[in-house]
Amino acid sequence: MATAVAALMVACVSLAGCGGSSGSSKAGGESKASEAKSVETTAKKDSEVKVGSVYVMKTEVTQGQYKAVTGANPSKFAGNDDWPVERVSWYDALAFCNLLSEKEGLKPCYSVNGSTNAGKWGEGGKDYKDKDVELNEKANGWRLPTVEEWLAAADDGHLYSGGDNIDDVAWYVKNSDDHPQKIGTKAANANGLYDMTGNVYEWCWDKEGSGHVRLGGSWSSSTDQCAVSVSKLSSGSRGGDITGFRPVRNAN
Repeated sequence: MATAVAALMVACVSLAGCGGSSGSSKAGGESKASEAKSVETTAKKDSEVKVGSVYVMKTEVTQGQYKAVTGANPSKFAGNDDWPVERVSWYDALAFCNLLSEKEGLKPCYSVNGSTNAGKWGEGGKDYKDKDVELNEKANGWRLPTVEEWLAAADDGHLYSGGDNIDDVAWYVKNSDDHPQKIGTKAANANGLYDMTGNVYEWCWDKEGSGHVRLGGSWSSSTDQCAVSVSKLSSGSRGGDITGFRPVRNAN
């Protein structure tokens, strides 16, 4: 478990500095616990950037990370652990956030019909609806960013996140080879975040009309669709192979 958590922390950047959970160790296990803690601490220091009031993952959640937390991989392009997970619904993203929070000893942000146990929620859009989901804004666990938080992380003054030349910063329809690509292989933006433009759309918490907001464009998007300010709406139960996510959590 320590290895899985450390791997997840490597992909975490802070929009205010990323903290971790600590735990006690039994007699005889102190050396291993200390070693694991050292790995996690080093990973966090290597991946943190202080920018604002939330912590945000440095990259989109990968297939490998999603499997480590949920035990499943819904991706169409499965078998590539360092590609972004896709074909995840908005509800799937909420469940992942709660499960990751529990693994890291954080307080889950979401509850469905009063329960924070994502394993008991059932299938989003079928067994429960948007109205059944509640967000605890004061919890310190992982959650989806609001549109405002996502834009603060992505917008560094360029047309695309990281620059005005899309080929430098994004995987999109003209260079993606018709599928997602390994995360973190294009240039980062000014906040040290990768793939905020292209690769896969990213779910946000916000809802507009009957659809949930997705931002950033994807591997199949045109240049116009990849501009930082452009959003796409979708039902919470639909993401398709162009949609993933990157969680954030409160800094305070």
